[in-house]
Amino acid sequence: MLALLTQAQILAHPALATPVGDPVAAACARMRGAGQWHPRQSLGRRFATGCIALEVTQRCNLDCSLCYLSDSAEAIHDIPLAELLRRIAAIPAELGPHTEVQVTGGDPALRDRTELVAVVRAIAAAGMRPSLFTNGIRATHDLLAELAAAGLQDVAFHVDLTQERVG
Repeated sequence: MLALLTQAQILAHPALATPVGDPVAAACARMRGAGQWHPRQSLGRRFATGCIALEVTQRCNLDCSLCYLSDSAEAIHDIPLAELLRRIAAIPAELGPHTEVQVTGGDPALRDRTELVAVVRAIAAAGMRPSLFTNGIRATHDLLAELAAAGLQDVAFHVDLTQERVG
């Protein structure tokens, strides 16, 4: 059984002591000390944090019955661009450099195009790896090309099999 440790337990445990100032070495040491290291994993080898999700909108153009978004997701306003840029700027200091940032939502392609490009550009400019998680309906070739030019590294298309979108 895997025991989950609190941050205080990790910091206080001598076997989990980590080098100061090196987030990759720190992540690796914590995982080894907690018995969670495996030779085929990537976390802790190149990056201190595998990835985080940055939800840029809750709006979606599908209706998946098992989705965590409520029926009122369409009514929720998008987070202002300035706040998203503030959060992006804080990621490297909190989680280490080279963190993969999954731009997600709802469907991020529903976000204003210039704002979505600005989000991807800011992630890349901060030395992180932006990826887009979308259902693909609005992910046109032109949009993906513009996002790639802004620094997009990866795209994942996701559609829940329980979606009930008409047509």
